[in-house]
Amino acid sequence: MLSLFNEPMFHRARIYNIPSEAVLKRRYTEDYVKLHSYLLSRKFILPNDHILVKLIKSVNVSFKRDLYDYVETIRDTTPDLEAMLKLTSPLNFYLPNYKSNFYNSKCTEVLISVREDFDIADALKNWKNLEPLKVMNHPFTDLSYTPLVGKYVSSNAHGMVYIFLDVPKLMFQYRMWIREQLNNKQPVGEISKFLIDYPLFNLMKSHTDIAMFNRVHNVLRKVESDPFNSKIGLATLDNTKYAQSAAEVFVAQIIKSPIRFDEIIQNMPTVFNKDFIDVIRLPDIAKTRQVKTVLVGARLKLFEFLLEVNAVQKSSINRTWLNTISNELRYLNTENILKYGLLADTDDQVRNIRRLLADAGY
Repeated sequence: MLSLFNEPMFHRARIYNIPSEAVLKRRYTEDYVKLHSYLLSRKFILPNDHILVKLIKSVNVSFKRDLYDYVETIRDTTPDLEAMLKLTSPLNFYLPNYKSNFYNSKCTEVLISVREDFDIADALKNWKNLEPLKVMNHPFTDLSYTPLVGKYVSSNAHGMVYIFLDVPKLMFQYRMWIREQLNNKQPVGEISKFLIDYPLFNLMKSHTDIAMFNRVHNVLRKVESDPFNSKIGLATLDNTKYAQSAAEVFVAQIIKSPIRFDEIIQNMPTVFNKDFIDVIRLPDIAKTRQVKTVLVGARLKLFEFLLEVNAVQKSSINRTWLNTISNELRYLNTENILKYGLLADTDDQVRNIRRLLADAGY
């Protein structure tokens, strides 16, 4: 489960033409620019006990270091921050204990610390668009414009949230933000202002694409999705009908005739990313026992979806994928990875995946 669909795919032409997806992308891109301008002109405050505020305040690395040395020093000191803030990493596993940092009190948030290499020269030119935070899984299906600051308004959606946090990249982005203000002879703003304007705002990209996937999953299951519910004081477009249309057209196509799992992923409708493989790619991180549990948890919903598609298709076209998933599940069970801190809703997903595999003869 951790090795599949984690590399860039050979780019073939998309099988399906979904006009509403193109409209959805265009409208969101336009509103995304307006929303960012709105947030930049406003002052929002995060509580001092917010995990990201505490993290930045805990870093004690001088800005006098050159950028390359600064990033490497942050990278070297990140394990201490992980232990202090109880972030899951290849060296540490902590039971999920965060709520309302990003979503709301109905969700349990798992933060996984990663330290991926990035091109500093390129990041220097593109620092405002860096995504040091990336959500891999959340339970929401509405495509609302809601900043992820712990007050997410939705219906009764609840469950696990898995977010990757790249501390060196976050601190690089913070340093660039400080530098811009000093260069513009502006007073240095609050840490909250930086977090909301850049890393948390950019987190909305992966959030929205996962919400789109969740909506597709609901269409397959014949379950109603949540309505648009944006409360930010800015007139934005409700794109629900385009999102729903794209989801319905896509599901109708993939259940009509057998299709490979990798082609399903390649053709999955997205809002911001070009391909869904970019949304679900796991970071380059050591797959230790401490981190395998949360990586598996972040991937379960995807495999549950693919196996449910397979159950409708009743085809042998994906037998290689099914065999691999079955073998990996067996290995994870042997290693007790699936019992290492997983919560109730994750257990339900594992049971459903096992049932679907058994029904398929695996």
